[in-house]
Amino acid sequence: MRAGLNITQEMAYRYPERVQAVVVADGTCITWPRSSFDQWVLRISSGVMALLPFEALKRAGLSYFSNSKGVQDYVYEAFSMLSKKQFIALWNGVITCLHDEPSYKITRPMLLVHGDNDQMGDIKKIART
Repeated sequence: MRAGLNITQEMAYRYPERVQAVVVADGTCITWPRSSFDQWVLRISSGVMALLPFEALKRAGLSYFSNSKGVQDYVYEAFSMLSKKQFIALWNGVITCLHDEPSYKITRPMLLVHGDNDQMGDIKKIART
């Protein structure tokens, strides 16, 4: 989950005069239009998470974060600092930041980065746009 990335983008959206530049490292564009299916998945995601055992929930997406076992272990440990309720609340905060703004463009200098094997977010898919 990349809550800080969403906060950065929301600041650039709401208060561009306060933002000098934006760095997006393997993330999701919060203003990119999403398909009806993607919107539906997001709407039901926290309910589905609530049904899963917390241990399964913490391990579910580790391979998306990195191919490195060390990074996966780090992410798992970070998730383990949260309760299941806090984990789902964080996720709900992350998805609440998503809003379609088809004509919006970040007006500040921006650096987009992603790893060759990154599978999280949509930056790799939309970077050229």
